Amino acid sequence: MQSTSVEIYLNIYSFRHELEHFTIDEKRDEWLIVKDRANEKYILKEFSDYGILIYPIHDLKDDILSSFSFQLSSISKLKEVLYTPEKWIDRLDLRINDNSIEVTSLVLDYLTGIDIINSLISSYGFQYAQLDDSSLIIKIRISRPLNHTSLDSYIRAIYDMLKLYYNVKNAQEEIASKITLNYIKSI
Repeated sequence: MQSTSVEIYLNIYSFRHELEHFTIDEKRDEWLIVKDRANEKYILKEFSDYGILIYPIHDLKDDILSSFSFQLSSISKLKEVLYTPEKWIDRLDLRINDNSIEVTSLVLDYLTGIDIINSLISSYGFQYAQLDDSSLIIKIRISRPLNHTSLDSYIRAIYDMLKLYYNVKNAQEEIASKITLNYIKSI
């Protein structure tokens, strides 16, 4: 199964800085095909407030390219949850397979109760997939072929999953602090 990697640069200046590592090979419609120093080819597109880099480009499915060809409003939602002082994240790496999108760049800490959370959200096609080291990644079940509208909704689902994760994590930390403080008072 061929997977496609997509780097979403939420900060246009980070995207432009990354482009310094490539040379332009050709222009295809509104996309640029670029090469790195090892002559690997990538396809990219800049929007007003973010940039997209996709690879590998051999056997790249048309539905992926066409879905990313238009501005996605859901990407600005990602900034709401990732642009915070404690976690300034300006790039999101996705792996698109035949039936899922995985967020590979955000390896999240394990949450107590993750099995309960997954059982509640699995019917929506969302999952926190556990890696070998017990860390988590976000996995969204998708239908192919992709189109602009479905891709936008899948990225919105990533936003929702990130928001849920950070809300649960913060709530667990608050509860742990309260219980510990109450316990200390009783010693």
